[in-house]
Amino acid sequence: SQGWLYPETGLITGNTKWGDRHLFLFHKTTTDQLWADLQAEIEASNASDVILSSERVCKSMNRLIFRKDFLSAFNPRIVIFVRDEIDLLRSWYLQIIKSRVLKKKNLLKGSKLRSFPEFFSVTKDSFCYSLILREWIQAYGIDSVLFIPYLKDNSYDARKELYQALNIPWSSSEESGSRANVSIGPFSAFICLEAAKRGYGKAEIASIMNTMSKCEQGEPILRSWNISKFEETEIR
Repeated sequence: SQGWLYPETGLITGNTKWGDRHLFLFHKTTTDQLWADLQAEIEASNASDVILSSERVCKSMNRLIFRKDFLSAFNPRIVIFVRDEIDLLRSWYLQIIKSRVLKKKNLLKGSKLRSFPEFFSVTKDSFCYSLILREWIQAYGIDSVLFIPYLKDNSYDARKELYQALNIPWSSSEESGSRANVSIGPFSAFICLEAAKRGYGKAEIASIMNTMSKCEQGEPILRSWNISKFEETEIR
């Protein structure tokens, strides 16, 4: 109704809380037909503006530039949420711990988890904004880039910030879409890694993770601690 189109073409999942979103458009295996389908969907709509979104589009910037023939028919702009890099990498690292222990990947042998310093050295360029945007700016100019600060704050709503930056009318009654994923805390991560090392199963680790997350949030969980093999004194 406001003249914006969020295409269905290229969506990996219908759940818009997922970070994949339109990432399939930028896969190296993506065919020209998919872009033709996107063109057809755009032309069939009454929209004057189109949004393609993906959490990992920066990782696929070279393939996005490769589609200059498609994008140049529009007035392309790239919108990037800028987050404190250390905070982002820390959150990313904790999320990897969370996903790996729950998927029961072996953290002690071939797929051993990197230490944070190792992880940082490998990933530090993944969100180096000047490096990521170099080719885009060469193609479309610096004025085609819009930065939005991302704040780690419970009152911060990323979708509201996006709407306002793009001049899309925003209603405060709209459901918030800014907190799709919450990383576990450092202490919870440590306990989960210890549980994985001690051979706990997926369900047991999930229970421990849930308990320790509540503990980190200040709830008096330790008063009724009932998880075997971990004594309360050891946890403290």
